[in-house]
Amino acid sequence: MNIADFLRPEGWLGQSSGPRYVQLRQRLEQGIKDGILPPNSSLPPEREIAEITDLSRVTVRKAIHELVRKGAIEQRQGSGSFVREPVAK
Repeated sequence: MNIADFLRPEGWLGQSSGPRYVQLRQRLEQGIKDGILPPNSSLPPEREIAEITDLSRVTVRKAIHELVRKGAIEQRQGSGSFVREPVAK
């Protein structure tokens, strides 16, 4: 399964399942956990994620920002967003 198929909203995006940015953040976290988004892989651009999920870019940006804050994603100016290596505990 590729990332575009994984992010299609059918089956995971619901009206009564909380804020949309939280649902998207959880979906991206699931993709990282399941290996669909392996370490060091790049996320699609925000605009593309917004088109795939039919969410606004503001919503996508907020979900990605949450993942950056949690340390799961790294944003590189001019290069995009990348999945970080898991931190050994």
